[in-house]
Amino acid sequence: MPRFTKIGYVAFNVTDIDRSRAFYQDMVGLQLTETGPGGEVYFRCSSDHHNFVLYPSDQRGLARVGFELESEEELDRALEAVTRAGVRIEEVPAAECAVLHQGPSFRFT
Repeated sequence: MPRFTKIGYVAFNVTDIDRSRAFYQDMVGLQLTETGPGGEVYFRCSSDHHNFVLYPSDQRGLARVGFELESEEELDRALEAVTRAGVRIEEVPAAECAVLHQGPSFRFT
């Protein structure tokens, strides 16, 4: 089993980005760190660049949960375990990883 460090971030799709941004910043108290190129809004509650992301969308809901692993070797172990389980994976492009301020990554559903 791969060794995780922590939940890296949680991302939600929201239908009203301005209202959602105000809620999470003013009511919840998250610190706004950046607005991305697609209108996504990054917040943090730690020293990380972000722990929470809001994406503008026509449908609201959970977009994804990102897990931080202990090392790239653990990332390889996780990739192997998911692939062995027969789950289709998608490598996150380097440009998107740069926008997300994260290292090599993959996704699966």
